Amino acid sequence: MHRISPPLPSRKMRSQSGISMILVAIASGFLIILLVIVFQFLTLNSSSREVRNAVDAAALNVSKKVGTLKVNIGNQFNDVADKGGLVGMSNINRVWGKAYLINANAEAIQKEGLANQYTTQNADEAYRVAQNANDSLVDAVTNKQALDLFFNEMANLRKAKLMGNSSDLKTVDGPGWDVGMVDRGAPSNLKFDEKQIPKGGTVAPSSADHVSGYKPFKANGKNFCFTSFIPNEMPHLTTDSNFNANDRRTAPLDGNPVPNAFRANGINMGSKYALAASASSVANPRHDYRLAIPHAYVKIVIKNTALWQWQSKSVAAPTTYKCEPETQQGIKNYQLKDGRILNGYASLGNEYKGANLLLAMTALKGSNYQEMFERMLQRIKEIKHDYTMQELKNLLEKQQPADGFVIYPTYSSQDLTDPKIQIMRIDPDTPMLPIEWMNSPIQMDGVAGTIVKENPQKDEPNYCWPVIMGGNPDCPKYSLVSGKIDWTPGTGYSPCLGVLRLSRITVNNFGAELIMK
Repeated sequence: MHRISPPLPSRKMRSQSGISMILVAIASGFLIILLVIVFQFLTLNSSSREVRNAVDAAALNVSKKVGTLKVNIGNQFNDVADKGGLVGMSNINRVWGKAYLINANAEAIQKEGLANQYTTQNADEAYRVAQNANDSLVDAVTNKQALDLFFNEMANLRKAKLMGNSSDLKTVDGPGWDVGMVDRGAPSNLKFDEKQIPKGGTVAPSSADHVSGYKPFKANGKNFCFTSFIPNEMPHLTTDSNFNANDRRTAPLDGNPVPNAFRANGINMGSKYALAASASSVANPRHDYRLAIPHAYVKIVIKNTALWQWQSKSVAAPTTYKCEPETQQGIKNYQLKDGRILNGYASLGNEYKGANLLLAMTALKGSNYQEMFERMLQRIKEIKHDYTMQELKNLLEKQQPADGFVIYPTYSSQDLTDPKIQIMRIDPDTPMLPIEWMNSPIQMDGVAGTIVKENPQKDEPNYCWPVIMGGNPDCPKYSLVSGKIDWTPGTGYSPCLGVLRLSRITVNNFGAELIMK
């Protein structure tokens, strides 16, 4: 019986099998390489996303923490600083607001022709103080070491795990951070009312009842530019295109305003490779203020003078009388040419009889006092923006007439943002006022101008009578009450925003008929 053996593979068949095995091996190698490449790509992509997210978070932390950087400011601006006397991003616009009001007042004073040697000097000094604080704050919020610290606070918490435990995210070495001024023309965090600005003063550009941010304008010949902080907007990331269009280097603004946007450039150094990313964020302190000069007051002075005449010529020294009825003997034993002796008496201060301060200030019938009230109200609005004419008149009605008063604010908040307008009686001849912040060594920066000329009133409410010895005891006589109201404006660099001075004169003339001109 013969055994049949399987045929041996031919040389050709063996060759083809070897080639197949080689191709499989090569394909497997390529597949492994491809898998490695894909894995590396996915790892790199994931690491890149981790780095970008970490840089985003770190950049956002910068925009949140940059508001903690603060600088000092002079005593004259303590009322717009924080409780520690410092200025940061939240209240820098408040500082500029006070400087702007002072310069708007100076501008109006000059246009009205009531400036003195201190008007420009005080306005310039207010601007200088604000600019110095601004520039110091710009240096603080662009300081690389400070911004790096805020960046690293968050970066150290957001590791790129796929790059290894030893990976480290940090800011890119360089001279400093890129900063920008975004949201140009949007609201700042300073609300205002155009009625706060005096006639003749430049009105700031506005947006949604706020001073516009990053919209330069001039007041009193000086550049002003407020920082944009959109109300109620959280600190947030912004696009590179938005940042680039508002970069301080390529799109600067006059006045060196405080920036509100920051670009973070971060790099993560892993064990095998490094990844870099950048992110831009916008800061917002989320704190609104009102345009105001918080520590300021308006002063009222009433001065009454009696003149004593015989035939329209002065025969005795002028006297003063109080804001209440009284009798005076102004002429004592004056010898007339015919040998008789004249004693002259007058009942004075009757314009204040039974009156409150409001009635006392408007005592002479037929006079137009509107300008007086408008001047006072405009200045009070620089302290409390929504104060009304009726509130002012109600305040005056609650006071009895006296020689002097100050209208001023009190506050219950530490940041002086809740003014309550008060009135207090003072002695106008005493240089020191009873509240410390009112007593500034800075000179008043305006001169008086008459805003009301009161209509003369004959023999009513004041009147006079003679007692003549040596003959006819009577003679022609009259009392003529008249007055004027002067307004001395202040810029507000010193706490005094203005002085309203009522000067009443009662002429008591004996021996001559009244001649009205």
